[in-house]
Amino acid sequence: MKKTIIALMALAGVASAASVGYNSMTDGQKSDVAFAWDFSDGQVSLDVGSIDMGSNKWPSSDFLLTSSGTARVGKNGSDPWTARLSGVGSSFTLSFDVNSIPDYGDYWPSDGHYQAIATLYSDGADTYLFNNILIGFDRNNNIVLKTKGENDNGYGGAGDHTIETGLKTTQIKDTTFTLVSDATEKILTLYVNGESVGSVENWVAGNGKSLAPTGFQFGSGFSEKCRANEVEMSNITMWNKALNASEVSSLIVPEPTTATLSLLALAGLAARRRRK
Repeated sequence: MKKTIIALMALAGVASAASVGYNSMTDGQKSDVAFAWDFSDGQVSLDVGSIDMGSNKWPSSDFLLTSSGTARVGKNGSDPWTARLSGVGSSFTLSFDVNSIPDYGDYWPSDGHYQAIATLYSDGADTYLFNNILIGFDRNNNIVLKTKGENDNGYGGAGDHTIETGLKTTQIKDTTFTLVSDATEKILTLYVNGESVGSVENWVAGNGKSLAPTGFQFGSGFSEKCRANEVEMSNITMWNKALNASEVSSLIVPEPTTATLSLLALAGLAARRRRK
């Protein structure tokens, strides 16, 4: 019985989740949304909030919509290179679902190189070498967050930081990543399925730079060297504020299997205790 309980709890811990898409958010959750892509209604872009992309909006052809309300992006799926933006401050939140990574990158120039799932840029950067936050994976399929390109002193001049998620690309299925930059509390936090997996403290700009994002990419960075072959994504949302932990958690809609397995595990544990 003990092994059964442990197995059930382990399964519950890695069960998939999904975030609330913009079309299904409450008015409170929509507050301060600066940008949203919710593919559930068959469209790519929603013109909401404060982000100004000017003439750089990606055309629908850059995201290949699927019949299940997601979109494929990356080297094989699309070619999204234009990603300038303005109108977001140093405190912001970016959340997105990675439904799967069916095809990995095939360009690995060095052991330290990463393929990008999502990339944020500051100070007008347009290459993976400078001023970026990258959520991606290495040649061993470990998913991490990096705050420094190869040739600079980090996103917004904030330095070189790494957050290990403990996840492999093969474990990704309907997984929600939420990145929160809180310039007031001076902390950068990465959440996976609503749970914090790590933070960078003393998160401050340096060298005359800013923490405000000026560009982003999904399924790639601004370089052929930094592009996953394909990533399936949905529910891409950016807020012009730092969501707190409770607000991040409220975005998550657990799959039925998660609740079911958790209840089974608790019931089994209770039964075991009663027999003692």
